Amino acid sequence: MIPKKSLHILVVEDNDGDFILVKHFLQEVFRNAVIQHEDMLERAITAISKEQFDVILLDLSLPDSSGIQSVIEVVNVANSAPVIVLTGFGNKDFAIETLAAGVEDYLVKDEINPTTLSKSINYSLERNRIRRELQKQQALFRALIEKSPDMKTLVTTEGKIIYGTPSITAYLGYTEEDYLNRIHYSLVHPEDTDILRIAMDEVISVPGSSTSFIVRVRHKDGSYRWCEKTITNLLEDPNVSALVCNFWEVTERIHHIQEIELQNILLKDIAWIQSHEVRAPMARIMGIISILNREEYNPDPATAQLLNHVVNSAHELDRIIKKIVDKTHELKKIN
Repeated sequence: MIPKKSLHILVVEDNDGDFILVKHFLQEVFRNAVIQHEDMLERAITAISKEQFDVILLDLSLPDSSGIQSVIEVVNVANSAPVIVLTGFGNKDFAIETLAAGVEDYLVKDEINPTTLSKSINYSLERNRIRRELQKQQALFRALIEKSPDMKTLVTTEGKIIYGTPSITAYLGYTEEDYLNRIHYSLVHPEDTDILRIAMDEVISVPGSSTSFIVRVRHKDGSYRWCEKTITNLLEDPNVSALVCNFWEVTERIHHIQEIELQNILLKDIAWIQSHEVRAPMARIMGIISILNREEYNPDPATAQLLNHVVNSAHELDRIIKKIVDKTHELKKIN
């Protein structure tokens, strides 16, 4: 496919005859192309530093440089522009070497014609576009992964960590050297290793499956952090071929739950004390007052009235204790 916009092409060639021929071919297939000519590597590098070229055609035999060194210097400053090598000899090994150095294509001058040159440039531009798009996507993906607060690892079926995100360092203190190739069971509290092992076995047995659980993970300083963990089996995905572990710290949440559980225990104790230890002596007091109110004790009217006041107060206090017990039970249900 011929590019829609005008191409800005740099031709680095010291042979005027060869340049005129290449220019003629370029103008035949890219009618609106802007073609710039430089006959020395130094001048070409200067031109590249000042302008953005769409493609660079590079001769390997220049007065001030030749061979692979020319390729390396131009590729290093090309600023993403594809570099196509033009040479007078067809050496397969050397062609492979130049491709490894970063050029897009390798053309022998005697074999060049408008068609081959057009295909080479168009294919090079398209490959370069696709590569830059992939690099952009990879950079975006890397940024999302590396900036995510979630910790992520790739783990083998044996439990060996083969990849980890930078957030592991931020939350757990381990450097990449600390955790790579380490068995991840060693990072879990001894009392929680069975939870992790059972989860691993469960996920490994079913491709594509995942499971979640909570374990204590050891910080580099020796303390432990509560972490919620999800393991997904992507062993059959050729792009991953590992178990993907996502985990994030939930220590504060677990401590909050533990505080609520402790409060429930305390509330239960308070309810027991109020319903048994407080109400029991209250019942005894009410019983004693009932005895004192009997006719055989013959209390005078003032004393009888006082005893009735005590009984009424005791009943009122008993009702208050019952309300407190009921409220305690309601709070336990809410928590």
